[in-house]
Amino acid sequence: MTVGTVTAAGGELGALAAAVSATAGAGAASAAALTPVLGIVGGDYLAELLGATAAADAELVRLAAFYASAAAGAARTAASATAVEAGGAASLLGLFGGAS
Repeated sequence: MTVGTVTAAGGELGALAAAVSATAGAGAASAAALTPVLGIVGGDYLAELLGATAAADAELVRLAAFYASAAAGAARTAASATAVEAGGAASLLGLFGGAS
């Protein structure tokens, strides 16, 4: 993979993290809106629905954190590769007398 590819992948992961973060909490908002309606059906069903919704929201938050971490890792990898390439080029120039 080239540095540009890693950088692009990191950007995509960052965008994915933002998109997933934006959806987190939507389930809780929907559940809150449905609580008065579903409260008629029964407490057990409602409790199960709210629990599943909260678990899904928590998983989305965890997934967004994973994507953000992967994006940061890609940025570190690209920066490291760029530094290695620059150092290698400077070393070669030094061998040929082009750098001091």
